[in-house]
Amino acid sequence: MFAGLISSFKQKIDATMQSMMWVLIALAAAIAAVCFFCVAAFGWLSVYYGPIMASAILGVAFLVIATIALIVSIVLRRRSEARRRLAAEQAKTQWWLDPALVATGLEIGKVLGARRLMSLAALAAVIMGVAMMRPVAKAPPEEGTED
Repeated sequence: MFAGLISSFKQKIDATMQSMMWVLIALAAAIAAVCFFCVAAFGWLSVYYGPIMASAILGVAFLVIATIALIVSIVLRRRSEARRRLAAEQAKTQWWLDPALVATGLEIGKVLGARRLMSLAALAAVIMGVAMMRPVAKAPPEEGTED
């Protein structure tokens, strides 16, 4: 039984390693191609504009690419954070809609009976009232957020 699982696991690892190797080769080739294109662009620009202007043009081009990548990274991180907060908020507000929780509550209600259940509900209401009367400590603002 375990021999088949181990064999399957080994095959998956081998396939993943081979795939990763070819991805790394493709990545190295792409980096080399970009380097050669940059050298060709510098050569072509230096013929028309001179070496200093060609360097400045390529520097500005890479600065624009880096700025765009940084802006996209910030936007994606904020979207991810917003999605995470929304999911957490939905999880907080809809916990009582879980069918398993409702079924468990009904079973507990049947076991305890009406009189005990009313006593428990009154006790829970008192505890909630006391908890709501307590002052809430304000959390310090997170880095990078504006209040």
